[in-house]
Amino acid sequence: MPQKKFDIDVSKIESSEVCKPGDLILAELERKNISQKELADAIGKSTPVVNDLIKGKRKITVPIACLLGAVFDSAPEEWLNIQNLYDIQESNADEDLRKRTQRIKNWNAFKDAINVRQLKKRLSLKCDLDGCIESTLLDTGTHSVDELYNFAESKIAYFKKSDKFQTSPANLLTWIVVVRHKSNEQQLVHKFNSNNRQELINKINSILYKNIRTEKRIKEILNEYGIKFIVEDKLEKMPVDGYSFWQGTNPTIAMTKRYKRLDNFAFTLMHELGHIFLHLINDRNNDYIDDTKPDEEGSKEKEANSFATKCLSKGVDLDNLFAKWKNPYAAKNFLKAISNELEINSSIVAGQYQHYCKIYSVCRDLITDIK
Repeated sequence: MPQKKFDIDVSKIESSEVCKPGDLILAELERKNISQKELADAIGKSTPVVNDLIKGKRKITVPIACLLGAVFDSAPEEWLNIQNLYDIQESNADEDLRKRTQRIKNWNAFKDAINVRQLKKRLSLKCDLDGCIESTLLDTGTHSVDELYNFAESKIAYFKKSDKFQTSPANLLTWIVVVRHKSNEQQLVHKFNSNNRQELINKINSILYKNIRTEKRIKEILNEYGIKFIVEDKLEKMPVDGYSFWQGTNPTIAMTKRYKRLDNFAFTLMHELGHIFLHLINDRNNDYIDDTKPDEEGSKEKEANSFATKCLSKGVDLDNLFAKWKNPYAAKNFLKAISNELEINSSIVAGQYQHYCKIYSVCRDLITDIK
């Protein structure tokens, strides 16, 4: 004989719609037209035991489930299932249990979103996981782990557009949290003033041209003009060169130095400055995380690239000069002459030329690392 199956909806587990086991017993007694005493006799229990089952004072155990299944032509697991669902629903009313359950869910979700080991190592955090979560939410301006997931999704979206990127979302978010935390800790005495743009760019170009203690001097000059500057090594599977955002009253530029070449450092720096002067001053709630390739998609990325190119070339159309030279493999002296004439570091000129002619093997001896 086929066993009766109850229509139990698991989705109703957190609502009051989950049937009480005792109510179901009563319904089955009515359906079978038998009394509580008759049920007690059938399952070999006293009438008070049956009454306790109906009132919820006694739970349906495996033996009881087998006996009820036999009486009502139903599967024992159905009786156990309804008891378990009801018990879980009742446990949701326990505030301490609910909070502890949510805490564990937050832990698991956070560990999926963040490389906790690297976060604690890079920020020298001594706190427990709850402390890490609290610190991360503060640094990202989010209020829950769910909001943190949305924050992370907005950062990884760009890298999902291309199959060429092997990106670890957890490592990317961890790096962002680290630099935002360090930005929070930096205290600048100078206010940012967008009217000083050209003056700042001229001083940066002078530092890049000499390439002496470049990173340290760049940080000093940016801080002097009210811009925070952070260099933070990248994590694995994190194809990021730079990141610009506004925090408090000052903009911040963070870089990975993914490539040690001066021309890449210079272009990334100017690209992020482009985001600050062109975009962030009008929308301080936005931020820009970049793999600064000259062929990036998006109008704002193209605008930042154009800004970087013009700044590094001091407004000179280098492509127009490059077009006059017909042999890329004999361009070294030609590029050095441009470098000397315009006082632009030869590494930057050579890097621009490589991009212009799409031959990245030429004039490599002019390419130097940041010093």
